[in-house]
Amino acid sequence: MSILDWIMVLLPLLMVLGTGLYARRFVKSVADFMSANRSAGRYLPCISGTELGAGAVVFVASFEIFSHGGFAYGWLGNIADPVGLILALTGFVSYR
Repeated sequence: MSILDWIMVLLPLLMVLGTGLYARRFVKSVADFMSANRSAGRYLPCISGTELGAGAVVFVASFEIFSHGGFAYGWLGNIADPVGLILALTGFVSYR
């Protein structure tokens, strides 16, 4: 490997390491790491759960499921939406 290749490998690695070492001073417990010492309340777990379903892999998997299951998958998904909304609003499972 040439010098340029080593720079391309080590520079991002050093940046991530430096950011981690800097951020370590703010994280003192698991609660700090998971939900900003619980000061974020329900907002942080809700947003992280929403972002989990927004990746490209999720879209590819959805198209794959639709190609095998057809419209029945979408119909059952529409039935599950109100149930998920009720569970999210009550805080059941997702918040303590």
